[in-house]
Amino acid sequence: MMKNAIKHSCLILSMSLSTIGAASENNNSADSYPDCLIDRLAKACALDHLNIYVGPQSVEPGETIYIAIEASNKFGGSGGADKVTIIDEQSGREFSARVKNGLAYLELNAPTQAGRLIFYALNNDVKSSTAEVLVHAAKPRKFDLRLEKDRNHLFVNSSLLADIFGNLIEDGQMARIDVTSQDQLLFSSQVQTENSRLSFRLECEKLSAPDIAISVQIRGIQSQTTIPSFFCGRAAR
Repeated sequence: MMKNAIKHSCLILSMSLSTIGAASENNNSADSYPDCLIDRLAKACALDHLNIYVGPQSVEPGETIYIAIEASNKFGGSGGADKVTIIDEQSGREFSARVKNGLAYLELNAPTQAGRLIFYALNNDVKSSTAEVLVHAAKPRKFDLRLEKDRNHLFVNSSLLADIFGNLIEDGQMARIDVTSQDQLLFSSQVQTENSRLSFRLECEKLSAPDIAISVQIRGIQSQTTIPSFFCGRAAR
């Protein structure tokens, strides 16, 4: 009950201080507000804690990052702060946000460089915990496929996969492989990126049909290559 009373007093204090300011400007008496009470309440209502909330936790370059700050005093009421500074720990960039009713909001565009962003909020000596956002590569640019062979296998390797900003595609991204003959699907498979490339092998005995084509698609970007009719035949001999 005492906690709720103090929270209520903090609200009254905020309103009273505004009234005192107005009274001073109008040369009216402000003696009805005891200085000792105001000082004690001001200390009790001072900013004590900052919470930071960031989302989404994973974005592509240029996408919006939403940041919310909750400012409170030690009794859980709105803290006595009119603005907070939000800092990106990795780059050192600082952003200012206005606090209203204990809350502050900020929207940022994710940088074009992939990596981890670590944010925290600061007001004088009060600092929040950190919140992280991962900026991952956008969809890859067009890529090439290269064929190699041994006696019984055909090896397919992609060029280095990167987005338009030069960020390498992360490992573990799934790609679909379609093998067709004269536009008829023979079989499909899946493969994951490794070292920002796609690499897989096919058995030559499965590639005996005419006009073989291999199509690889990852995140909506497709590359295709055809296999010369003699390619696996020579490898098998």
